[in-house]
Amino acid sequence: MKQYRTFTEEDWQATPEPVRIAFEFLEQQVESLTQRLDELESRISRNSGNSNKPPSSDNPFRKNRKRKAVKKPSGAKKGHKGHTQEQMTPTEIVSLKPECCSCGNRRFPEMKPFYIHQVIELPDIKMDVTHFHLHSAVCPKCGVENRAELPPENRTGFGPRLTALIGDLAGNHGNSRTSNMLDRLMQRMDRHLFSAQYFHGSKKAAELSIRGWTLIQNFAPWNPRTVKKHHGYHSPAVRLNRFLYSECWLENLLISASLGGYRTPPQNPL
Repeated sequence: MKQYRTFTEEDWQATPEPVRIAFEFLEQQVESLTQRLDELESRISRNSGNSNKPPSSDNPFRKNRKRKAVKKPSGAKKGHKGHTQEQMTPTEIVSLKPECCSCGNRRFPEMKPFYIHQVIELPDIKMDVTHFHLHSAVCPKCGVENRAELPPENRTGFGPRLTALIGDLAGNHGNSRTSNMLDRLMQRMDRHLFSAQYFHGSKKAAELSIRGWTLIQNFAPWNPRTVKKHHGYHSPAVRLNRFLYSECWLENLLISASLGGYRTPPQNPL
């Protein structure tokens, strides 16, 4: 702190010893408090964009500053390798040849291909219809009529793929009879199930997948507008419990899941 002294060394030596000791002590205090102030100011200005803090810890009421538009030349940079559509193995080839020249000539002795235009189309969808012929027979011993029963997975009259398609069309295209709030939740679940190939794998794996999705949907933070609408509650779980263990939604999820639904561990769990 000597660089902030505005007096000369002769004036400092002429100062009484007790005054110099007190002055040096105050200099050390100013330096310590200045460092502390700089640390606190840098901590306040931290957010998910300039530190390792999660986005859920950002202030939902603080508006993000709009970045100034930077004028850049359009197109790829020099040296960038272009990407074109890959040619697939064709199922049909159609040859198109010139018919007439602008001068009126219609005879072209030599022709060669100069470009391949690729058109992709879905094949025709044909329904797989299975008829189950149920038979009955009378027992020759007791005379009771015995009838065959349908397998449990075929009792609805629709296969699993058609059932999934009907559910997707009903939920995503507004043809269902449920409310908009439930539709949005069902759409999110349907996207998760589609990405996980529905219930592909073991029953335990499918159960864990649904439980994990449910936890994230309940504890993941809402957008700032929804938080403001629900009086500051960050997520469905916080709104339901009206209690928050941590400002970080992931820590809140881990604490809540580790307690098994208890805010305090049970005294006699057995």
